[in-house]
Amino acid sequence: MSNTPDPGSKPKGNIRGKLPKSTLKRERIVKAAAVVFCRRGYAEATLAEIAAEAGTQAGSLYYYFDGRDQLVEEVLSYTVRDLRAKVANALEMLPPAADSLDRLITTVRTHVLTILEMDAFNLAYHKIHDQVPPELNERNKRDARSYARFWTQVFNEAVRDGHLREDLDSRLTRLLIVGSITWMNEWYKPKGASSPEDIASALIDLFFKGAARVPDDAISRYREIATA
Repeated sequence: MSNTPDPGSKPKGNIRGKLPKSTLKRERIVKAAAVVFCRRGYAEATLAEIAAEAGTQAGSLYYYFDGRDQLVEEVLSYTVRDLRAKVANALEMLPPAADSLDRLITTVRTHVLTILEMDAFNLAYHKIHDQVPPELNERNKRDARSYARFWTQVFNEAVRDGHLREDLDSRLTRLLIVGSITWMNEWYKPKGASSPEDIASALIDLFFKGAARVPDDAISRYREIATA
């Protein structure tokens, strides 16, 4: 059995209709904030526009949040937590016989599919995470570092079990793969030729099979040139 740490807690599983009205309104405000941050960016988003998007008065936002900066933190944190939860759920759905390779493929696939949902939270995160002041980004960085450690562990387990090369730099590989996924929403077209499943499969195929069809001596020559 894999000893990969759980990448995030699962959603509580509450029935939406039974949640308190205050909780539902708070969630509605956070979602509205994501929409506005996606539309305006960090600097130009206002509480008035967020309130209008949420269908409430600007003054009522202070009942739930101290101000705009707390909403920024909530949007960034929710995005990472939601991604972690979706990966955790996908891993839990794997059959008992699943090995570390299955877990790695599932992690990559779920991450791609979540990013390509193109919802307001993912788009807002992509737009503002590097615009906000460092002190506001600290909570997000902690969440992101925890998720990065999970990815590195998944790679290390696949190496340990012989599914990946022993000389693989897990940290660098994680940065390359997650970095490529992060920027997919820049070029992905929901009505384009490739579906999210197509893109996830292409990335997994490229990672495990490679793109080049070259003999070993050609790879050795490349490495000599690259390190010259």
